[in-house]
Amino acid sequence: MSGPDPRVERLARAMGLDEEGAVARRKAYFGLGEAEERLLRELHPHLQRARRRFIERLYRHFLAFDETRSLLGDPAVLGRLKRTQAAYFDRLTAGDYGRAYVLDRLRVGSAHQRVGLQPSWYVGAYAYYLSELIPAVWEAAGGDPERFRERWGALVRLVLFDVALALETYFHAHLQEILGLKRRAEALLTAIPLGLVVLGEGGRVLEANPFAAEMLAGPAGGPEPGRPLAELLPQRPLQRALRQVAGVAGAQQRLQLRAAKGRCLRALLTGIGPEPAEALPGARALLVLEDVSEEARLRQAALESTALVRAVTEHVADALVVIDVKGRIQLFNPAAERLFGWRAAEVLGRNVSLLMPPPWREEHDAYLARYRRTGRARCLVLGVREVQGLAKDGRPLELELSVSEMRLQGRRLFVGVMRDLSERRRAELERRKLSSALEQSADLVMITDAEGVIEYVNPAFEEVTGWRREEVVGRRPSLLKSGRHDAEFYRRLWTTIAAGLPFREVFVNRRKDGSLYYEEKTITPLRDASGRITHYVSTGKDISERLLAEERLRFLSYYDPLTELPNRALYGDRLRQALARARRRGRGVAMLLLDLDRFKLINDTLGHEAGDRLLQEIGARLRGVVRDGDTVARWGGDEFAVLLEDVAGPDAVEPVARKLLEVFERPFGVEAEGGRQELFLTASLGIALFPGDGEEAAVLVKNAETAMYRAKDRTRCSYQFYTADMHARSLERLALESRLRRALERGEFRLHYQPQVDLGVALAAGPGEPAAGAGRLLGFEALLRWEDPERGLVPPGAFIPLLEETGLVVPVGEWVLGEAARRLAAWRREGLPAGRMAVNVSALQLREGDLARQVARALEAA
Repeated sequence: MSGPDPRVERLARAMGLDEEGAVARRKAYFGLGEAEERLLRELHPHLQRARRRFIERLYRHFLAFDETRSLLGDPAVLGRLKRTQAAYFDRLTAGDYGRAYVLDRLRVGSAHQRVGLQPSWYVGAYAYYLSELIPAVWEAAGGDPERFRERWGALVRLVLFDVALALETYFHAHLQEILGLKRRAEALLTAIPLGLVVLGEGGRVLEANPFAAEMLAGPAGGPEPGRPLAELLPQRPLQRALRQVAGVAGAQQRLQLRAAKGRCLRALLTGIGPEPAEALPGARALLVLEDVSEEARLRQAALESTALVRAVTEHVADALVVIDVKGRIQLFNPAAERLFGWRAAEVLGRNVSLLMPPPWREEHDAYLARYRRTGRARCLVLGVREVQGLAKDGRPLELELSVSEMRLQGRRLFVGVMRDLSERRRAELERRKLSSALEQSADLVMITDAEGVIEYVNPAFEEVTGWRREEVVGRRPSLLKSGRHDAEFYRRLWTTIAAGLPFREVFVNRRKDGSLYYEEKTITPLRDASGRITHYVSTGKDISERLLAEERLRFLSYYDPLTELPNRALYGDRLRQALARARRRGRGVAMLLLDLDRFKLINDTLGHEAGDRLLQEIGARLRGVVRDGDTVARWGGDEFAVLLEDVAGPDAVEPVARKLLEVFERPFGVEAEGGRQELFLTASLGIALFPGDGEEAAVLVKNAETAMYRAKDRTRCSYQFYTADMHARSLERLALESRLRRALERGEFRLHYQPQVDLGVALAAGPGEPAAGAGRLLGFEALLRWEDPERGLVPPGAFIPLLEETGLVVPVGEWVLGEAARRLAAWRREGLPAGRMAVNVSALQLREGDLARQVARALEAA
């Protein structure tokens, strides 16, 4: 028994009949189940006699047609086909329709397809088979219509199942042949090292082989079907050629095209006529591409090489003159034109001696004569030497000449390369100027080799560092190390300059005498022509004084310049940090605000210079009272602030408060105009505690100020802890001050006049005797009163101190003078015995120095 036919197996896979259960699904689709198979097995014996008659009639029927008679002309073939056909129809109703049966039907259908039997004849045989078997089936059904219907239905389903297999076999066999032909064609096209692109209407790509895809691939993709060729090859000649050949059979155009990635393509565009287009619908032209990039590259390289030689000759900085063995000039480059002043057209073919002054000209002519006579090149003194040249305008030239011999196409030529030494001399002069500039530069300059060994330092370096040049040359810059920079600093330095980048930083270096200085330094790598680092140049400035000034500015940002105590900003920062630590640790913080009593009087009387010295002494005394970790700051003006950390409560703060006030028990010595004086001062101290009096810095500051003002109100040189009721009083005081500032313009002030009576005479009289003039009216005292619209008549003790503190006492006092003068004048005009008018004056009014003029203006206005 032969093995499975590969062709049949491929057909089964193509038809999906190689999967498990595929045959069963197909039978179920045709309604060919176990019941039908049972009926067919029952019917099988009844149909055998009818089959033999059917086979004879079927082949007589086949022989009536030319298409089938040609296949049956050989009697041996006819006999074999009858036997085969009879065996097939015998198995048809045997009731076994598994995978083996299906593969056999595929094999038969494939064979029929190969011999050229059309499917219509194949289907016709089945139709003839069914029509011939109707009587036999009727007989097998015993003439019972229902039994006939069941058996005839099973037979029809089987035949249609079989016919479907045959037709699909024909289809897939044809398809496999077509696909095989396609694969062979594609393999053939793929093997051809040419790009093939089939173009349709409008120059759109229909198909392209892999070579074409590779040639035309670019950033935006390749020749995908449907894509316009113009997107890949936008050259206009191609578009014109495509319009000329498209659809015209045999029309051709040859082109040179440029594709993506610099590819150079040789192209043949051929038109496709209507008949070939039937096999490839929509085809209008075939584009054949050959990649000639390498050929073009070699051709371009040759052109570039020639152009390169010409460019080098024309652009080289040195003058290039080529002469033959007779001294005639063959090449005269632009640099030679610039050097000698001759144009190449003027000197080509002439003797090179015209470029030489007379003494050199005779010597050169003698060299050439000896060379022509002996053939020895050394007569021309090959090599490098210094010579004299002659410009067209007669100028003498100092030249460096290099002569070499060359052969070109059998000719012996001599190449002279000349360089103007005057440029070198000027460069040497420039180098001397540069060296002089380095020597005289105020910047520190140091040059080291690539290993960091010092080769040069300038005088500014010597002056700043104290090291002499001969002491440092050959050593390393590490002799300046101060120890202030860590290893990471130097690692960053070397990583930067080794990469060829400049390094800029401020160095703290040490002088020879051990003192430190600050240098703002830049270290720059120097490279040679090959890019290799050969030296490092360090330039720097001594910025010690500038840094000290900057340090002073930073100091002044956080410290009081007079007392050198922390200022208000630094105190506030420390207070916030102390509060953060106290929250974490659950401890207390105390803020103490100290205000000097009547300090302005000292400034006004002894002068600000004496006041400043006094503030310095007070700051020093306060600083000596507190612990090292506590802060004493100048709050501003005549106020100081103290910050105590890690306090348990008021009992821990109170001893410190007493010590702070005790510093004022000793006198302060101050130098004034009259000599050294001793002064006793008093101060008021307000205390606010965290967390009881506030949890934020601003709240503590406000409450400490409130407590300090309360201490001032009570008695001099005392301290006061903040209490909750102080806040209400502070608000009340603030509201009172706000209304007080508007009281004058609103006319809320009043004057009450208290009579002044002369009691002195009455006291001089004897007992029981009336004194002459007893009770005589001497005048009045003007008393200031404030009638507030909300509070009514405000007691003098509640608002007059506020007038003093706010400075409002000056304008209010001037109003009192004017009003009292007007009232006294009015009484006198009325004939009343008013006497004199007494007015109380503030010390602040006296210090203003304008009191006399105020009185004069008041009297004049009255």
